[in-house]
Amino acid sequence: MRFLRLATLAVAADLADARLYRIGIPATIKPGDVFDATVEQLAGIPLQFAMVFGIQRYDEPASQFPRPGSLGPIVFHHVDLQATVGDGQVSGNTTMTGFKIPEDYALGPAAIQAAVLQFAGPLNSPIIETWWWNVNISDTTSEDLSWSTYASDNSRVCQIPFE
Repeated sequence: MRFLRLATLAVAADLADARLYRIGIPATIKPGDVFDATVEQLAGIPLQFAMVFGIQRYDEPASQFPRPGSLGPIVFHHVDLQATVGDGQVSGNTTMTGFKIPEDYALGPAAIQAAVLQFAGPLNSPIIETWWWNVNISDTTSEDLSWSTYASDNSRVCQIPFE
């Protein structure tokens, strides 16, 4: 019995990949400025493959807010997580680079949302995970970060069922 538990742990450790834990992007962003995202990762089980970012304005006068899980009308960046995060066998920090909101994007409050494609389990079942950041589009890009954390109010997970 003890051997079975040790063997199971050894296999699970061998299958471990990085899990995005927390991501910070500038709280205030100037359209056209190139900025980075700060990533904290944990060693975990899902194989996270790609991340796509979109942006949608808040239209306060009309009381219309971006819908959680929607990338919005403008998809502006994508990341190959395997190239950026690496093999993910240990926890650590890294940076995703090269983000840029379109230069003609209107100033004001907005939501940046991202979708992560990942695979989990022995059959690599597909899962879509979404992340959300509230930001202000302004005439400067700040050093202050807006954070989103895995399994918080700013993220959601949807497993795609097999028929």
